[in-house]
Amino acid sequence: MKSKILKNIKLDFKKSFNLAIKYHNRNYHEKAIKFYKKILKLYPNNYKVLFNLGTIYAQVNQFYLAKKIFLKLIKLNPKFFCTYYNLGIVFQKLGDYKKAITSYKKAISLNAIDFASYNNLGNIYKNTQEFKKAIHFYKKAIKVNPLLSDVYYNLGIVFQELGNHKQAITSYKKTISLKKNDPTAYNNLGAVFNELGEHKKAILCFKKSIKIKPNNPNAYNGISIILQIQGKHGESVKYSKKAMSLRPNSILAHRLIANVEITQLKNFKKAIKQSYQSVKVHHRTSNFINNSISVTRLKHDVEQAKYLFSNKHKVNGLKKFIKVGHKILKRKKNSLNRNNINKSILLNKDEIKFLLPYYKENFIYKPKKIIKKFINPHNDWNEIERKYFNDVKQIMYIDNFLSEDAITELNKFCLASKVWNREHKNKYLGATSDRGFISTIHLKIATDLKKNLPKIFGKHRLQTFWAYKYEPKISKGINIHADSAVVNLNFWITPNKYNLNKNSGGLRVYDVPTPKNWPFAKYNRNTEDILKFLKKTKSNYIDIPHRYNRAVLFNSAYFHQTQEVNFRDVYEGRRINITYLFGDRNFYVPV
Repeated sequence: MKSKILKNIKLDFKKSFNLAIKYHNRNYHEKAIKFYKKILKLYPNNYKVLFNLGTIYAQVNQFYLAKKIFLKLIKLNPKFFCTYYNLGIVFQKLGDYKKAITSYKKAISLNAIDFASYNNLGNIYKNTQEFKKAIHFYKKAIKVNPLLSDVYYNLGIVFQELGNHKQAITSYKKTISLKKNDPTAYNNLGAVFNELGEHKKAILCFKKSIKIKPNNPNAYNGISIILQIQGKHGESVKYSKKAMSLRPNSILAHRLIANVEITQLKNFKKAIKQSYQSVKVHHRTSNFINNSISVTRLKHDVEQAKYLFSNKHKVNGLKKFIKVGHKILKRKKNSLNRNNINKSILLNKDEIKFLLPYYKENFIYKPKKIIKKFINPHNDWNEIERKYFNDVKQIMYIDNFLSEDAITELNKFCLASKVWNREHKNKYLGATSDRGFISTIHLKIATDLKKNLPKIFGKHRLQTFWAYKYEPKISKGINIHADSAVVNLNFWITPNKYNLNKNSGGLRVYDVPTPKNWPFAKYNRNTEDILKFLKKTKSNYIDIPHRYNRAVLFNSAYFHQTQEVNFRDVYEGRRINITYLFGDRNFYVPV
């Protein structure tokens, strides 16, 4: 009798397990989970069942449940490399890169040919911009398996970020040799040739991408960027509209069309309308990647929502967003400090449901005052221009830069408008002219600069303008870099009372220009090579501390970086700087 019962249990186990596998393979996740759980009631430590259940939880973004199971499996069998690999994926999705790295390295110690762990380690270091380490692990993966097209592609991205275009081209070409019909590799190869100014080769790559995948909006946008650089604005718009017809929600296509109008400074109404359309598309398509959000991002957004509510601005989902967002941030594990600056918060379905309506809503502040003067009419602009050209280094600052009406309304615009859509590594948020960061005030500042400082700005066309907003105490600000323009104008709009260090919070400008043969990616992003160059040339620097309504004017070829940021931790006290670029030293359209 006993043996018959055991036989039936084994048959039931086999049947349930086979059904679970069947549903799992067909992506019927809820049914698969049901059968895995049924088996575990009888066999709570069955390794295969636990492993599959942990895997399926990871697939459906139930990362905490997956983590719990994989940690249990490690106790049951600490020698199976796949468990550590899967645990690494879970930690990576949760934003806990330190534990993810430990898990992948443990997987490799148990299986030296685990190329997937090498690749994922490369991806982590690529995301944290530790590019040397990323290259090291990608090369390890390739050594184990030299036929990995995706790893060559990732390696190409890293070399492109570093401005090492020769090796980026080699990597993308290797990707194409292994995966001949890869349109994304052709797109990236086109982008590299574009950065090198080899526009014919770039367009050829984009056209090859289109041949492989005719409904490929990224390739049409790539051609549009080149045409815009060449000043062929009408043709550029045509290609952006083609991209838009293939993907109506292509934010880049909307931004490129907006940028054409903005840089010409002719039709303010049309420029503003096009830019607002870009940000509307951004909000409409907003979603949470891997059901998570960074602590610093949510903190800013809740603070901004409270500001909107206290100033009686009406935005859909505002009250619920404040309530739910505040509750999430109050959890002890979501406290913000330097140790968990890169922490991501995993959101459940209900939290996403209540947060998304606000994120999808568009709101841009409309200046209420009629402003007659934009840059300060009381400044002696002729004298300022004379000083700039008499300074050998051409680095100077201008206090009381804007009229009081203009800076007051501009500050309100920055505090209220939902335009801070780019989250950067060092915990500051960006807003760009072609994605909602625009108004008549912004455009009139540009035209006033050309009118009042004609020798500096007059002959140079406006390239772009943007703003950055910083986490008050832990943001490191912008790393050392140079820009692609001829003249750079940067100014601050946060009141002085919020700056806790009056000798800092501003800008450090080095007095040696970028080498002429350096491509954009190298002088804009390759920190290691920049520091080597500055050391070799024995460069000096000028520190210009933050002051309310202070502008810094300098040659855009000079390397510069944000000084240490230490501002009061209140929403109105976040450091905000606004940058305008004029002229095309090595014209670059930001994507």
